Amino acid sequence: MMKKIHFLLLISLLLAACSDDDKEKQPAFVTNITISDAGKTFNPGDAVTVKADGLQSGDQIILDIYWPIADNPLFPEGYSRYTRAVTTEQTTNSITFLAPGHWPASRVEMFLERAGQLQPLGQISVADGQSPEEPYLYGITNSHAIYTPRHHPYRPGNTRNIGSNPVP
Repeated sequence: MMKKIHFLLLISLLLAACSDDDKEKQPAFVTNITISDAGKTFNPGDAVTVKADGLQSGDQIILDIYWPIADNPLFPEGYSRYTRAVTTEQTTNSITFLAPGHWPASRVEMFLERAGQLQPLGQISVADGQSPEEPYLYGITNSHAIYTPRHHPYRPGNTRNIGSNPVP
């Protein structure tokens, strides 16, 4: 009988220790959050402005970037998390930063970081910002084509005398 009482007491203590009081609450540093042109798809490098009440001078924007991966069923989404945004302007009620680049078309979740804590701000869409697969040099296209002048001395198949004799 005593073992049953101890067992019930142990179970009740375990259940009490698992209460929901320990849930981590999201901090609310700022209120009245609005994002400029929230419905549009931004191009990489476009200015994005977040307006909110309660911004402070040390606040930073953190980005989590997610993009679809079509040919991988095990991992249907790629991501880059905790990326610091490039801030271009900050006032007491707004922060302007550049939309991220160098990733495929993506969904970007924005967070406000203050003293190591994050507050969710919202999300935006960003267009494809990857470098082209074909490298270009100052606008020169079709760089794989080889050009050799007709009378170039080192042109394959040229049997002309390259020495001191003039080329006819």
